Amino acid sequence: MCIRDSNNKELPTELAKRIIKMIDEEMDLEPLIKFIERLHMNPSFNSVQQTYAFLETNMLPITDEGYILAYKVVKFADQNSDEHGFKRGDLVDCYTGTVRNNIGDVVEMDRNQVDDDPNRLCSFGLHGGSEGYYNSLRQSPNNVMLVIKIDPVDMVAVPKYHHESKFRCCKYEVISYFGNDGEKKLEDEIVVNEKQGAKSFDSKVDTRAQVQQALDIATVSYTHLTLPT
Repeated sequence: MCIRDSNNKELPTELAKRIIKMIDEEMDLEPLIKFIERLHMNPSFNSVQQTYAFLETNMLPITDEGYILAYKVVKFADQNSDEHGFKRGDLVDCYTGTVRNNIGDVVEMDRNQVDDDPNRLCSFGLHGGSEGYYNSLRQSPNNVMLVIKIDPVDMVAVPKYHHESKFRCCKYEVISYFGNDGEKKLEDEIVVNEKQGAKSFDSKVDTRAQVQQALDIATVSYTHLTLPT
């Protein structure tokens, strides 16, 4: 099966199957078309081939703009850091504890500093993954699960292990808390208060309802769009 885009580039097999199935089901192709356009701006052949298979395997949604929604677990900072620009109670990455991940933050690094070898499970880069991969990690009272948005252009590698349920990228935006994780607090300090708003988090419109709607739509889509064998 061979389907080509408007630039005569051959689409990955799984993506071609999805397009045919969506046409058969008379579903809106616009988000997928935008995703394809952005994916083919990715400079890496391997990244292009791996990214859509990753979405299919993990049932991750594509936004109306063609971006990917995925998951990440972070933790509360237990002290202020002028050097890294965060306060106690802010969200930071679990590995180094130095990269702020508050709602609305855009986290990025140079692409050539991200390991693009899918044979290496844990290596340099910004990490995200499926709900299943991160679900056990969020059980710690000090950990918070987030929904992040990734431009397909910025996908770098999908490691072949852990059932291909995680990835490395060079940039993402923190969109929302996952589920009720926004109600978590650092020890006895209330991080988010209804009257005072966010004490440490950036003042942003709460997009949880929008993200949940996207996830609900994705769940329905994947339920009805099982790929042919």
